Amino acid sequence: MLIVWRLFLIVVAALVTWRVVVSGISAHDLRLNEQGDFSVSEESSVRRPEFAYRKALAILDQDPAGAAALLNRAFAENPTDAAPLLALAQLAQDAGDPEKAAALVANASQLMPANPNVQRAVGNFWLKRGDLGSAMSHWSQALEAHPQASSELFPILLQLVEEPSTRSAFQPLAAAPPSWWEKFFAETARRALDLDTVRTLYGYRRAANRTSITREERDLYVRRLTKEGKIPEAYLVWVNGLDDAERSHLGIINNGNFEVEPSNSGFDWHLGRTGRVFSTTGTTAGVEGAKALHLMFRSREKRFGHVHQPLFLDPGSYRIEGMVRTDSLDSQGGLKWVVRCLRPERATLGESERFLGSSEWRDFVFVVQVPDNCTAQEIRLISAGRREFEHKMTGGVWFDQISMRKVPTLRNEMVSFGTAGEDLPRVGKGAAAGRGFNVLEINPGTAFSLQPPLTESLGENNLGD
Repeated sequence: MLIVWRLFLIVVAALVTWRVVVSGISAHDLRLNEQGDFSVSEESSVRRPEFAYRKALAILDQDPAGAAALLNRAFAENPTDAAPLLALAQLAQDAGDPEKAAALVANASQLMPANPNVQRAVGNFWLKRGDLGSAMSHWSQALEAHPQASSELFPILLQLVEEPSTRSAFQPLAAAPPSWWEKFFAETARRALDLDTVRTLYGYRRAANRTSITREERDLYVRRLTKEGKIPEAYLVWVNGLDDAERSHLGIINNGNFEVEPSNSGFDWHLGRTGRVFSTTGTTAGVEGAKALHLMFRSREKRFGHVHQPLFLDPGSYRIEGMVRTDSLDSQGGLKWVVRCLRPERATLGESERFLGSSEWRDFVFVVQVPDNCTAQEIRLISAGRREFEHKMTGGVWFDQISMRKVPTLRNEMVSFGTAGEDLPRVGKGAAAGRGFNVLEINPGTAFSLQPPLTESLGENNLGD
């Protein structure tokens, strides 16, 4: 009953919009004088097609026959304007002649295929007639011709895609996405009430043979899955979208050597933009490989926390290590790396030493403990300190070779803290390529589980990958 009621509301809205569009489709052609009256006489105005059209609209309900005569005259005098045909179609529909109405609408559409108002009106006509496929085809033409029409059409499309009974109408569009598709998918990924709506659209795109899923679509889907707490599914969708170069740098911390440019998406590094901080990857003396992460602070006075990477970890103890070089980093609080649990509750799991002043390249190490109930985590670079003045910062810092590995227990790691570094391999340039990583394909909308536990199914060295 709910589905029927919502579809009824959509049809009613389409009917109202159909009449509004038909009534106002040539309003911009009118020229009024300062008093708001027509600038030509009544007798001469009806000889001009646009004025005959407007007069016909004024008597459409009271005098259908007179309106039809005016509309036919308007079209005869200007056969390039589809507006009179749409109004005649409305009259035919009201008179109980659906075949004539459909023919008139088809002629109007063929006459002005790139006019967004005409195509929107034609789409509304077909929705009222129950032909959803034709309606969406014409709405698509309207959006192609005038992207700003999305403010009116996207809410209707969103209602339709959220109804299971009408969702399949989007499959042809997903198979050959029009120019507006990605914007609509973004709107759906953010606003759809049910995750299955987004899953279905993504599944349609994934099944398309003519065009591949874009990185933007995949990122939008991963964001929605993450928002819903579907972290394993989000991670696998993200991994399946990586190219060979990106996969060669996979690790528990992805791309910890910064050889691949951060994508700001999924479980990769996110370098957020913020005032008075320049963050990028580049080269400098002593860097291992070609690139490292570089941040330059220019009299920054606010808290900083704009570099992070989402993580996907099993419960247990982990050792994080990396290399750092500070270049006159003047700050009372300095910078530090923190690993946080994000779900079900936010909590700090571990943090590094503070970085400030000047130093050559050196190692840093810290350990974290992930509890059993922590299902989502992140590593983030933040400014340290509790007071505002401690966050003021000027200078530069470099990071490279950041890696994470699981250790048997936190207690054992603390005992071997001073000597374990020599036995632990770094995530070097391309070192992750030989880690036995398995890419798991999943079909959107299907339930799945990772059994046995991730440490067994993905390999001990690929924990969380």
